[in-house]
Parts: sequence; structure tokens; C-alpha cells
Amino acid sequence: MAVLHIGQGQPKVPVQAEKLQADKVRLERPKPKQDDAHANEIKKRQKSESDFTKALQQLKETAHAFDRRFHFKLHEKTQQYMVQIIDIETNKVLNEVPPEKILNLVAQIRELVGLLVNKKA
Repeated sequence: MAVLHIGQGQPKVPVQAEKLQADKVRLERPKPKQDDAHANEIKKRQKSESDFTKALQQLKETAHAFDRRFHFKLHEKTQQYMVQIIDIETNKVLNEVPPEKILNLVAQIRELVGLLVNKKA
């Protein structure tokens, strides 16, 4: 065990080197536990994305058996996804979830609410 002397022009005080090293360790901050939580969240998200991809593939295969296909479309004004069910032979849209008319209505309502808020301000 090494003993160091600290002080300048003062009486020398013996200090154990091991204590100094322990103090240095305390000065270093441990990595926050958020990194672990963040890494776990990323792993969960990747797993759920792969599960989602598998489910979509199964859905696609099932729809193809009934001569249908799915088309995923982003509604521009509401930024919400809608799913169109399309007949493969005629390429006609059979159903939409949610219907585009509803999303257009939601967009108009948001626009009107925005206008009302702007007038009050």
C-alpha cells in the first residue's frame, strides 16, 4: 500500500492511495439506467415490427385466396393510414377502412376549428 503526502508548505498529511482512487471513481458518473430502458424499448419495437410484418404477410396470403388485395394509403390532410380492399380482377376498390369520406370530413372539421381558434386569438 503506497502512502502519498499532500500539502505545500503545510505539514505533510499521509493519505492512502487507495482512498484517492476511490474518490476518482466517485467523480465518474455511472451511465444512466435510461440507456438500458431505451435499448429494451428498441428491442420490443423491433419485435413488434417483425410480428406486424408477419401478420401482414398472412393477411396478404389470405386475401389473395379470395381474389382480393390490400392497399395501404396515407391520407394527406389527416396523416392517418387507410386500408383499401381491392378486387384483383377488376382493380375496383371494394371497401376502405376508415372511409376516405370520413377522413376528408375530419380534415375539414380540423380546419374549421383552426379558423375559430385563430379568430379568438
